[in-house]
Amino acid sequence: MSNSKFALVAKFYIRRALNMEAVAHTFRPLWRMKGSFHITSTRSNILLFDFDLEVDVEKVLLGKPWSYNRYLVIFHRFEGSKALKEIEFKFCSFWIQMHDVPFKYMTTEIAREIGETIGSVINSGDESELKGGTFLRVRVRIDTTHPLC
Repeated sequence: MSNSKFALVAKFYIRRALNMEAVAHTFRPLWRMKGSFHITSTRSNILLFDFDLEVDVEKVLLGKPWSYNRYLVIFHRFEGSKALKEIEFKFCSFWIQMHDVPFKYMTTEIAREIGETIGSVINSGDESELKGGTFLRVRVRIDTTHPLC
């Protein structure tokens, strides 16, 4: 397992086997990292990413959700204190956009109320993130084991 203090574990929601070289080739240019990373296969569709720099780990986590070949990938910090089978790859956060909302309802309160019907709203503390001009948006933590509708 990882001895790095800058590690992420990721579950790939894909039905076929993963090619670690292809995964690295896909993510390396997307992440535009300052350092490098190494991938280790741990078990079925779960990979361990060891990073050289903490700033790169933060960048990956801030950019989520991620996908690989259009399939969801859920990343978690990996500190080595838990067995891999104990890590829950159940929740993922998404930006949800709400379009065609009547002008008088274009408020942060409405954005949060709508978001709460989908999942748990993640507050960033920056109210300006909720208004996108002609639409509302909110970051929502969704349980991926439940259908959206």
